[in-house]
Amino acid sequence: EDLGIRTVKTAIRFVNLYPNPANSKITLVLNSNMHKTEKVSIFSSAGVLIKEKIIERNSQNRNISIDINDIKTGTYLVKIGTEISKLTVIR
Repeated sequence: EDLGIRTVKTAIRFVNLYPNPANSKITLVLNSNMHKTEKVSIFSSAGVLIKEKIIERNSQNRNISIDINDIKTGTYLVKIGTEISKLTVIR
C-alpha cells in the first residue's frame, strides 16, 4: 500500500507525484532542467488507457497539474516517459 508522495527514480531524473491518494487533481513535480516534451498517460490496473496529456518540461515549468475529476475511484498507473508510478484515486 502506498501512502503519501511516491518518488520514482531513474538514472537521469526524478518525478514526484502528489497527493497520493488523490481525488480531484494530481501534481507532477519534474525535477529536471532538460527542455523536453513528455507524454503523461494514466492507465487502469487492467492496462486500459484512461487519460493522456502532453507536457512541455523546462526549468520554469516543473510543476504540472492534471485534472482527474473524470476518473473513477481505483488504482491506476501513471506513466511519464519511461517512468511508472502507482496512483490511488478516492472519492
